[in-house]
Amino acid sequence: MTAYSAIADSEIDPESPGTASLFTKLRNNPLAIAEGDATAPEIDGQAITTNTIPGASIIDNGITASKLPTPATGSYRQDQSNDGGTTNSTSLVKVGEIYCPRAGTYNVRMNLNFSGGKGGGTTGYGRIYVDGVAVGTLRSTTSSSTFDEDVTVAAGEVIQIYCRTTNAADDTTGSIIPRVATSTLLFPAGLED
Repeated sequence: MTAYSAIADSEIDPESPGTASLFTKLRNNPLAIAEGDATAPEIDGQAITTNTIPGASIIDNGITASKLPTPATGSYRQDQSNDGGTTNSTSLVKVGEIYCPRAGTYNVRMNLNFSGGKGGGTTGYGRIYVDGVAVGTLRSTTSSSTFDEDVTVAAGEVIQIYCRTTNAADDTTGSIIPRVATSTLLFPAGLED
């Protein structure tokens, strides 16, 4: 790590010559500040503006989960995940799940699509689960519907969607999108929905 060296006023007054010692300090001091030398002055957080560090410049594992805001319900996508599937089961079966690395409350968007008609007068159902335990309201549709529910999870749990149909001749398709509101978008604004 580069050491920080204070520059004395006498080294920079108008009558002082530029010395090798001065130029070495002028070269090394910004490095010492950037590297976090204990004797260097710290950059005040207010001096750093939003979006000043591009994501590609952050080293792997450079930001820990404790530095990220706790998920709270809202309309910003947590990530690009979207999982689901189709079933013709007459019992609720898992058709998709999404892993949640951080604890918090997520607004989960469940899309249900029912392709009925073969069995006649049937309905498709979907329900949100967390780690195999039902937490959402059992929802139904005879066509296509979208439902939003707030779901609280612990770190490492999975949000799942279970679906069924009332007639095995018809299919029910369900998908889920976990969304979260944060003070700063974690991904580009293009992921909002």
